[in-house]
Amino acid sequence: MKKWIGIAAHAALGVVFPYVLGGTIVLLYGLMTPSVVEDKVIGALIAGTYLALLAAVNWAILRGETRRGIGAGLLRHAAAWLAAAAVMFYLVRQSIVWPL
Repeated sequence: MKKWIGIAAHAALGVVFPYVLGGTIVLLYGLMTPSVVEDKVIGALIAGTYLALLAAVNWAILRGETRRGIGAGLLRHAAAWLAAAAVMFYLVRQSIVWPL
């Protein structure tokens, strides 16, 4: 059961990754004008929160596993995240979903 929860959680995080990446880049570097310090702080907080959420999901799902179980779990989670992120990048690129 934990295996499927981890896969679903990482797939959900992969779905929102294009939006997190886009928002972070815009806030850190600016779009039409250079970003100000407040924008850079917010962008860094968004990126840090996303990375912390990834680490927390991995820790919650994989704690108590053997080394082999942790390795297999990390591979499953990475594959689920990568597949979801790739699909969302494609959908945003093709304008099938609205790029926020």
